[in-house]
Amino acid sequence: MRSSPVSSILLSFSLTGLCAWSMAGSAAPPVVLEPGAEHGVSVNRKMTHLVLRWHYTAGEAVANWKRQVLEAVNEGKMPPSPLTIGHIRVDYADDRVITLNIRYGESISERVREWWNPVDGFIADLPFARVIHASPISGASFTYRCLYEMEWENWRPDVAIRKITVSLNSDDQNASLAISSVTPVTRPLTGNTFWVSPSGSDTNDGSFDHPWKQLDYAARNIRGGDTVYVRGGNYSHTKRILFDNIDAPSDQRTRVIGCMGEDAVFDFMEARWDTSPDRVPKGFEVMPHDQAMINAWSCDRFTFRNLTLINSRSRGFAMENMQDSEILYCRVYRTFGPGIRFARAKNSRCIGNLVIRAVSITMAPQDERDPNSPILGFSGKSTWINRNGKRTSKPPMEALDSGHLSNCEIAWNTIGWSDKECMLIDGNVDSLRVHHNFVHHALNRYWRMGIAPNGYGVQRKLEIDHNIAWCVGGAFGAGLEGGGISEDIHIHHNLAVDCDWGGILFNFGNLPDHGGFRRHRYSNNTLWHNGYQVNNDGPSGGISIRFPGQLPHSKDVSRFKEVTVSDVTFSDNLILQPRDFAFATTGDDVRSSDAQAAMFRKLNITFRNNWTDLAHSSDIFLLERNRGWYPANPPMCALQHVSHAILRAPQRWDFRIAPEWSSRIDAGAFTSSARWVTVSESVLNMPVPEEGAFHEQNGLLILEAERFQGSRMREDPNRVSWIVAGEIAGFTGGGYVTVPGVWGTLGDWSTACELSYRIQIHTPGNYTAWLRRFITHGGNNSAFLGIDDFPFPGIDNTTESLNQWVWVKFGMLYLQPGEHLLQLRRREPGYAVDRILLTSDSGMTPSNRTGSLELSSSSPWW
Repeated sequence: MRSSPVSSILLSFSLTGLCAWSMAGSAAPPVVLEPGAEHGVSVNRKMTHLVLRWHYTAGEAVANWKRQVLEAVNEGKMPPSPLTIGHIRVDYADDRVITLNIRYGESISERVREWWNPVDGFIADLPFARVIHASPISGASFTYRCLYEMEWENWRPDVAIRKITVSLNSDDQNASLAISSVTPVTRPLTGNTFWVSPSGSDTNDGSFDHPWKQLDYAARNIRGGDTVYVRGGNYSHTKRILFDNIDAPSDQRTRVIGCMGEDAVFDFMEARWDTSPDRVPKGFEVMPHDQAMINAWSCDRFTFRNLTLINSRSRGFAMENMQDSEILYCRVYRTFGPGIRFARAKNSRCIGNLVIRAVSITMAPQDERDPNSPILGFSGKSTWINRNGKRTSKPPMEALDSGHLSNCEIAWNTIGWSDKECMLIDGNVDSLRVHHNFVHHALNRYWRMGIAPNGYGVQRKLEIDHNIAWCVGGAFGAGLEGGGISEDIHIHHNLAVDCDWGGILFNFGNLPDHGGFRRHRYSNNTLWHNGYQVNNDGPSGGISIRFPGQLPHSKDVSRFKEVTVSDVTFSDNLILQPRDFAFATTGDDVRSSDAQAAMFRKLNITFRNNWTDLAHSSDIFLLERNRGWYPANPPMCALQHVSHAILRAPQRWDFRIAPEWSSRIDAGAFTSSARWVTVSESVLNMPVPEEGAFHEQNGLLILEAERFQGSRMREDPNRVSWIVAGEIAGFTGGGYVTVPGVWGTLGDWSTACELSYRIQIHTPGNYTAWLRRFITHGGNNSAFLGIDDFPFPGIDNTTESLNQWVWVKFGMLYLQPGEHLLQLRRREPGYAVDRILLTSDSGMTPSNRTGSLELSSSSPWW
């Protein structure tokens, strides 16, 4: 049905208090709906679109729904549909009524939180709404309140709308909906609009009142620029649906859209592979199970949106050989092949899709040679007979199969419970960003990487950032399994948690001649508690580099004489609780091949400013049981040790170090060459939290040294900084501060590294300074203490009371009332400070010179 063009008019009107914007743009208070309430207004005009802006505060219904979603995630089930929390009733002038569902997570949401940083938040658009403003609710929990804008495309634009009514469900206790604005919009309409419904018939004309029944009928009858709306319900198909060579005009788009607030579910359990000899492959269809059940082949300016596909014996969706196309907010459950193939595309997007149990052996045929073979299902069987007559347990491809992409984006997708890799990127790639994806629970042990570019071509300008990998094999990595060139790759700000092998795998194990890695950056990734798979037969947990020699055909070292590995950097990564190592390298014949060892020594790979909580170099680089594993080029490594690092609760998916504990990071780590590295270029880039000054009270001020509010290297000749440590027993509070490293150059008050503390003096007078310190010999027995860049007269510099905590006096300074800056600066390394005391009582001596001087709860320090 052809829709007639309408001139472009923007109509904004006040909906009797419902709308927050008048014609003049003046603001009005939003209308807040409580459970069971509704608000309506007369419209009496035609429109093509309705735009609503609203905030939502969730109630008990959403809390229950979230619990069901979490259960589904943990059990590998398809999560429940978005929860309906309200409705929009549209009354037309011809007495027809359309009721639209307002669904949580689809057209509205509440608070969105993220784990990596509060600036670049995990705040995503929804299937039928976009975030137009996000304001922080809590700086501690990094939560936001979002203003969403939902745009509904009027299903009957040729009929005037008499009234619009918005309501909130009565059973959504403690919820509220704040409507900021409602705006009718009229735009030019192009192309035809068709409808598909389970209650329709393919003998109909495809109009709203007389829809078609099957999407495959629509695929054969639409033209470029048309729109197909798919009503909610179940659609069973016995063959695949193919949109073939449907190019939209340059100013239009062909769209296949599941209706807002409804679930259009396509079930292909009864569909079989097309094995006819005259079949023409559409896309990468080498084997029968490569056939996609819903396929857009060679369709420029094409959109799939809000469709659900289940039970495919081959692939799910495919979009291939396209430009300016997109698959958005679709859902896939149980496929034998990839859930989504997104390939051979330019200027295209794969956004917000949910893929559960793709490449799943539960959909594998018992005998792949027979198109009618029963599937394994949930029988517990894990092998089947492949097309070569051999028994196997390896599913084809990966859950999201992508490759040959130019200027594309893959983002906000969730991929879970696959039996092979979650997402690999193969073939020629030029400019691709992969970000904010969540991959979890990849099950089949030997083929379950999280996200990785994998070669088979020239791959350039890839950015993989802000993704989460949970309970997969290896979380992130880069390889050239099929050969090629990998250049300008940046993998950063990702999280790997509870992965069975490790966090990052850099694999050049199967390179052909002339392959190579150039300009790779792996930075600011957080790798938490990885490598703990039962019966894991190799060292795991951190970042590993694979030598050539991993597979039998790659044993010939001469094949790698032209391989180039240059300008590869691992920096600013945080590696916590790995089972075995922070960095390691491996290869089947690393120990036996001098040629390979020599080749690796020539590789241009740099390590700097990485953090780990492993305390010893033998743990960080090489354990005795790690046969075949070598330290990752020790002279080039810079690893910093993290101690007393309190991180946010994993169950809340916030793995950053808590801001209030950021000063407790011990960044003074050694490398295998016993060279200390600097803290000044911290991986965390997290400022010490702004706190109030430490207040003097009744002439006394005591503070914990590790509660500093500023840390600077300044012009320290040893290029070191103070750290927080906890190895020496007997300290109070959360740790003590010290300067690590060898003796080096003696520090000077004017240049040495510094910790600073804001203090507030209320009582003027002469103040004596005391430090509770620990020294071991005459080479680490001195430090400077001063106020407002003026040092106290003393520097300690005694050998009194070695190897124990003791209070020592530093001298006296006159202090006026007001705020001052207390400064602790290095003179010799190894000087440890637990507490600092200022007193206006010149005769005061801590009652127990070697004790902690414990104070009552009323004491003026925090």
